[in-house]
Amino acid sequence: PTSCTNVLLPLMRSLLQLLQFFLSSTPHFYVYGSSGVLGSFISTHPSSIALSRGTPPPDDDSLIVACTPTSARDDILDLVNDKQRLAFISNGVRLYADSDRTINPNPNNTTTETCPYFTYLPPSTLLSSPLLPTYINGPRSFELSSILQSINIPNKVVEDEVKYKDEEIVKLIWSTSMWLLCATTSTTCFTAPPSTLKSLILELHSVLKPPLSTYEDTIDKVEAYNVLMGNITPSVTKAKEEWEGRNGFVLRMGG
Repeated sequence: PTSCTNVLLPLMRSLLQLLQFFLSSTPHFYVYGSSGVLGSFISTHPSSIALSRGTPPPDDDSLIVACTPTSARDDILDLVNDKQRLAFISNGVRLYADSDRTINPNPNNTTTETCPYFTYLPPSTLLSSPLLPTYINGPRSFELSSILQSINIPNKVVEDEVKYKDEEIVKLIWSTSMWLLCATTSTTCFTAPPSTLKSLILELHSVLKPPLSTYEDTIDKVEAYNVLMGNITPSVTKAKEEWEGRNGFVLRMGG
């Protein structure tokens, strides 16, 4: 009975959130980072309202979607009183206490987190695939899932914390390796040297230790995402903005 209750209660809460979202007379949501690549696409949703960085959100219960570098995470958290309103869409890993040096997917279950497997090429090209859904975890997961689905972003709600942690680490391995590799070899995601890529992923996998994905699993997902990205060259400028939450985090884990 206890195990059934533990399963049913979160499901009932999630269904209630989704029902409230659809029944709301003003199902709007707010977006931080609307000028960025991911944020600009999220802002194409007709119910989105852009917020400038540094501007506190209105005092209501509407979802706040933050499409900002990991380095801006603390600033966003400081602006929002009710952390359950926040949903982060970020390629970096979430950083908490440096002394802990662990990847905690959702401490205290206070924010909704997203591991994105899509990108946007303005003015109108969305690169995504049902075979590589964006993963979502946290208290407003189903609400965010509905928003993303309505703008054609395939996604999957992952309520199991270990599973979500695994997906986030694999995505971190992709972003950390590809930004470095493409910058140093002047290649795109699709043309990056396979042997060098596999060696780099092996090194990152041994440091970050995904709890579920083997090295072979990680290679398969990285290569599949590279095919989806095609001839895109990852931005070195963006990589520098995300350094602390990507390469810097790996260095601290390996130290």
